Amino acid sequence: MRLLLVISPGGLRLPPLKGCGKLLGTLRVNSYKTYKNAMIQVDCGRLKELLEPWRIELSSMQEEQFSAFAAQLYERNATCNLTRIGPDDFVEKHLIDSLSLVCAVELDKPVSLIDVGTGAGFPAILLAIAFPTLSVTALDATRKKLDFIEEVAQRLGLPNLRVVHGRAEELHRSVEHKARYEIVVARAVAPLYRLAPWILPFVSHGGVAAALKGSSVEAELEEYRTKHKGRRGAFPEPSVTALSPSRNIVLWRLG
Repeated sequence: MRLLLVISPGGLRLPPLKGCGKLLGTLRVNSYKTYKNAMIQVDCGRLKELLEPWRIELSSMQEEQFSAFAAQLYERNATCNLTRIGPDDFVEKHLIDSLSLVCAVELDKPVSLIDVGTGAGFPAILLAIAFPTLSVTALDATRKKLDFIEEVAQRLGLPNLRVVHGRAEELHRSVEHKARYEIVVARAVAPLYRLAPWILPFVSHGGVAAALKGSSVEAELEEYRTKHKGRRGAFPEPSVTALSPSRNIVLWRLG
């Protein structure tokens, strides 16, 4: 089964959400900058294979929402730098990486989650789609990226997703945000020693903070321990869930 992206002189024309096809398994385009002769090849079997170990089951509507989001992302990416990851790697490097949080944190319950430094909405948008009971806040200092997220939320019908504009190191002190979230997550934002002071204040009593990290996690942990030596009350030792050499989840449990 294939989902075609129809190209017009004015740019990429997205298919309507209803009946737009299944979730992206692989994406094939000649140029994801120009979208000339663009085509998305859909492979639901591959997606289910990747998600099966994590016990994530998606409805047809959720699959369609993922597909529509990817199309909207790469349409906008032609004029606004939202991601350096090309369409061929969308599923494994964006979607699967974002949803991997479920391996360390229980997500299928009605709790509040904030994605600090969300960028183009990773993992905020994908988590809001996959886990509709979550109340997801996407925080970023770049307004144009939040405008994109708002457009996606409106188009895909995601009432559980909102945006907040600002800097984490300032907002975590505010009454509205300090210790207000059961789950705090950050992906590709900063080294752990810098990230921890930004995200831990957002965590409510009994909540968790998670950093999605790559292969440099051990070096970052050593740097974190060195920089915050003697301050373990404020910066406790986190645990690490290793999913692969290049995919790790660093987790703090507070309270």
